[in-house]
Amino acid sequence: MDFLESDYEDDIDDTTYDAPKPLHVTGHDVAMGKDIQGIDWSSLPVTRENFRDSRMANYQNFRNCDREDGEIRDLAQNVTLVDQSREFFKFRYTKMRDKCSIDHFQLRNLLWPTSKNDVFYTYDTTVRHWCPLARTSTTALQLREHEMGFVKISTMAAKHGVLLVGGFGGEYIYRNIFQPSDPFYHYDSPSSDSLTKSITSTNRTTSTNKNQAAPAIQKGAFTKCENGITNHLDIAQARSGTLSAIVSSNDNRARIMDLASAKITHEFAFNFAVNCTALSPDKRLLVIAGDQKESLLVDAESGEKISSLLGHFDYSFACAWSPTGHIIATGNQDMTCRLYDTRNMSKAYCVLKGNIGAIRSIRFSDDGTLLGMAEAADFVHVFDMTAPFVPKAETPYSGGSEGYPSQVLDFFGEIAGFGFTPGEAEGLFVGNADMTYGSILEFERKRSNVFSSLSSMCI
Repeated sequence: MDFLESDYEDDIDDTTYDAPKPLHVTGHDVAMGKDIQGIDWSSLPVTRENFRDSRMANYQNFRNCDREDGEIRDLAQNVTLVDQSREFFKFRYTKMRDKCSIDHFQLRNLLWPTSKNDVFYTYDTTVRHWCPLARTSTTALQLREHEMGFVKISTMAAKHGVLLVGGFGGEYIYRNIFQPSDPFYHYDSPSSDSLTKSITSTNRTTSTNKNQAAPAIQKGAFTKCENGITNHLDIAQARSGTLSAIVSSNDNRARIMDLASAKITHEFAFNFAVNCTALSPDKRLLVIAGDQKESLLVDAESGEKISSLLGHFDYSFACAWSPTGHIIATGNQDMTCRLYDTRNMSKAYCVLKGNIGAIRSIRFSDDGTLLGMAEAADFVHVFDMTAPFVPKAETPYSGGSEGYPSQVLDFFGEIAGFGFTPGEAEGLFVGNADMTYGSILEFERKRSNVFSSLSSMCI
């Protein structure tokens, strides 16, 4: 992983022109013709179509490896045909004053929905909570209150009632969320009582608010290495049922930490920076993606290499395991997401290509029916994993009425993170870090029958 600031710095700048920005945009506004980001294109000297063409032509995707002619031919021959005309989600709402911040241009897992009404995202030294129901934001974790104001947030995770944050210097801090003292607490919030009872370390701190008993805070460091950036975090239940942090670090290590005791239970060393790690649904295997072209499949107990996942032309920063356990997805700076079948990993069976940038974040829906991949900027792609597979495109990147069913969410700005809501993915949220039009973009599942629609309205 490199220490540059951004892939591209061409944010939408309308400060020279009289273009007032709305406070929010609703689904009704969009139905009436308004842009989902509230951009008044009529007041700008460029149309949306022309600006999109300019971005497509001029966006500079960052690469670590020079591309060879053979790799270009291979991509053209193997990219999967997709049908981009589907609509799995429709725009619902965005509030223009709430947006994510990005401290490292290659690390884009800075937003996590934990329910339809709970979205956590980073801004500066703060993790904020967005409630789509109330349409309000509150502070979930302020690092300065815990003597960690010096920490630059590199990544985060929010799952199983735990909020976990990693920093540039290998630091971490985590807490239980959805406690009665939280301003965003609601009666059906998920909880993690077993973790609450187990946090007893001397590193534990509490809020300075004497009127409320704050949830326990645990803080420390995964590593003391100078090059120990925390590149990726996930939270998973171990085979024993306890909660563990799956940690990917720039010091060439993948670690598993028991969250109840804050003890590292497993540490695996590699000869490359580890950018992302995914635990298999049966808890027996890990996918390791990092600063090399191939990703690795290793034993989750011993770290022993089992297989290599080949095909990418650059470094990978994203990986995910489908809930079925049969599909592994990897995202790479070569602008592709590759899918591997664990029953035959000799080569990727599917190559999904982005439009302008590296694939920096990948998520499966909990039910395994959808796969989402986010580019560095402007595009989030959603694929129907239940559809029959179409091997490759006769005309590369053509889309059309045949191919792998997909939807492309098209907007402008660097993407800090995205995620489906748990369960059947009734919602999808995107963190946009654009300096002018950054926001939390909310999309809701488009269902074909009234019963599904009524179900999606339940809180």
